[in-house]
Amino acid sequence: MEDKKVIMTEGIEIQQIDNDALVLEPKSMAFYKLNETAKEILNYCDGKNTVHNIAELIAKNYEMDSDEVLKDVIELVGNLQEINLVKLI
Repeated sequence: MEDKKVIMTEGIEIQQIDNDALVLEPKSMAFYKLNETAKEILNYCDGKNTVHNIAELIAKNYEMDSDEVLKDVIELVGNLQEINLVKLI
């Protein structure tokens, strides 16, 4: 999974709420609240970044170990994929 590129599902709407985000998945019309870090990860899902690249960017932004962050990013991307907010390409 870590070498796959990640892209947001077409039609996703993101509304900023303080440091969090409210995300609408248009197919199911479901809303999801994402914290600041999850929102940042979702924003990196542009079809150009791999899961590994995203983990490196987050690790750099928060001055953390990229291997540790990679596990969390893999888990979050998997969760976002299950609720149809992102796709692996």
